[in-house]
Amino acid sequence: MDMLKNPKSSKLWKKLIQSCKWFFDKNPIVVIQCLHFDNFYKINGVSTCSTQHCNGVHDRPINFIRTPFKLWITESLDIIGGDIIAKCLIPRIYKCDAEDMNLFRQSLTVDEFAFLTNKVLDPTFATWISDKNKKVVSFEKILESLPQLQAISYSFMSDRLDVTPDTVKKIVEMEHVKKFYHMTLQNIPPYFDFDAFSKFMLVSFFLSLFVSCLYTRQC
Repeated sequence: MDMLKNPKSSKLWKKLIQSCKWFFDKNPIVVIQCLHFDNFYKINGVSTCSTQHCNGVHDRPINFIRTPFKLWITESLDIIGGDIIAKCLIPRIYKCDAEDMNLFRQSLTVDEFAFLTNKVLDPTFATWISDKNKKVVSFEKILESLPQLQAISYSFMSDRLDVTPDTVKKIVEMEHVKKFYHMTLQNIPPYFDFDAFSKFMLVSFFLSLFVSCLYTRQC
């Protein structure tokens, strides 16, 4: 039964396991709207919200130790700190359909990043992403890998390895980036080609507002 081994719809799967415990016993997948991690929460530091939709309360701790289930995240993923927390959580995630995402100070491979961001629309990233050769992936490559994005907030790494001489040139050529309703860039390196980027910002009032403001603070 394909639905049992590889369920496609989180809503349908949730109904199945609520109507008959047998489905969950055969394939223990728990559907949750959000997954959060930060240093303020106990029990592995992982929690979700008890409400039907994520409300930022994070009042339901998740304990992976006692029960070998996997998670199906439908709305939001929020991981702050811990370096390898996201990497360690991935084996416990069946599917991540989160459209809203915050990843801070994480270290991920390209494949791990792709697994988490398949449905993301408006993320905030401050994370190291490395390719198969363990080389840091540039900002333009990150944008290129996420054609579904509608907006992004991004903080450049302090080591500047996520910026290349072609970063701005490639960004301004991306059609989906031209349609962003906002782009927030932080920790912008001094050699970022802001002159070329400022011409691109004229395409959108929102791009001009957010990026130019943060660039001024950085200088």
